[in-house]
Amino acid sequence: MEKDPSLDKTIPIDCYGMYQKGKEVNTEIKNTLESSIKEKIDSWHDTSKTLPNLDSLKAEIEAIPELVFEKTEGSYTIKSEFTEASVEFEGYEKSGDEPYKNIKYKVTVKLKVTVKDNRDEQVFPIYDGEEIIFSSLSAVFLFEESYTG
Repeated sequence: MEKDPSLDKTIPIDCYGMYQKGKEVNTEIKNTLESSIKEKIDSWHDTSKTLPNLDSLKAEIEAIPELVFEKTEGSYTIKSEFTEASVEFEGYEKSGDEPYKNIKYKVTVKLKVTVKDNRDEQVFPIYDGEEIIFSSLSAVFLFEESYTG
């Protein structure tokens, strides 16, 4: 039994690079979310005898192709997926048999973004409970944004 264990080798882990990539992706996603959701909300503003179906509006948000993707940028694979999307009414005007007017929406989107480092020198031995495997590092970022209009 060794009384003074020490590492035979230290392994540099590029956590800061993954953080920087996550920060960059966050900015891209915020810009995409803001413009895409603003465009959707603007398209929903019309007058109608009935209120729009919130489930179909939610499905429209989840179908925005720029928000769910998997791509490789440099040394990283980036995967974005919805964890939740919701659409609510913030308010509207209705008088008698008149159509609904000035409908206000609140859209909330939650995304899970995984950044995986693909470099060969960033593969590390990890014990998975049964055996030691070699795996790349990944960082998971959770984003939540709300928009009204």
